[in-house]
Amino acid sequence: MGAGSEKGGCAFIPSQIILTHKAHECDDIVKETNIMRLDALRDRLDIIDERILSLLSERAKVIMQVADFKRHHNIPIYVPEREVAIIARLCTANPGPLPGNTIERIYRNILEEMRKFESEHSPY
Repeated sequence: MGAGSEKGGCAFIPSQIILTHKAHECDDIVKETNIMRLDALRDRLDIIDERILSLLSERAKVIMQVADFKRHHNIPIYVPEREVAIIARLCTANPGPLPGNTIERIYRNILEEMRKFESEHSPY
């Protein structure tokens, strides 16, 4: 190697180091941006969860009224046909992306818990 190639080599190495350093800075910025996006998505999920909770509470309040009506009219708490109809209606109305069998499992759990709640608020 001649003197010219050493000089070219010396000039190339520092720029490579600078580029590598800047690449790491870019990686850090990308990671930070991704974390910020993740935080924003989690914030959205928190808001959605609170809305779901509020709707479940509202549903439970209506269940209390249903329990009172059933008690006064001697209607049993558990009416399997009603639950089948609810699940069928919701699976038909499902806009996705959750598959129908997932919606069915979720609502079977919700209906079971609401039925327990209704039993606790119905004295017969």
